[in-house]
Amino acid sequence: ATELGDGPGRTFTHFTDEGGAVGISGTKPLAVGDSVGVDQLSFAKGENPFLASEPGRVFVTDLGPGATPRQLEGIGVFGARQQYAIEFSEADAFASGARVVGEVPSRGIYSIPGGCTINGACTVTRVR
Repeated sequence: ATELGDGPGRTFTHFTDEGGAVGISGTKPLAVGDSVGVDQLSFAKGENPFLASEPGRVFVTDLGPGATPRQLEGIGVFGARQQYAIEFSEADAFASGARVVGEVPSRGIYSIPGGCTINGACTVTRVR
């Protein structure tokens, strides 16, 4: 894993199912195509240790909400976990104490600490 320091301009996305999106963001379920802005994201501990540099890390990607199902499958995001895209900036994550780490940057796979809270302008979108 490598630590990132390429500047504040990057946006990362966590893809999840409806239960994950509601739990992380506190929003209500959305219709496909709808987005809502939130001020805070609260992540639990990650459950998938594959490719994680430390247990409990939560996977994020530099692929945005426009990623195709095939692109998401290529980084291990399948089925219902492709429904919601939760976006946040690297700068807001860092300011909240959640350093983004490159797990497999060449494939767009990054992670944040499990159990972290990110404060800032975040967006939740129902993509499928």
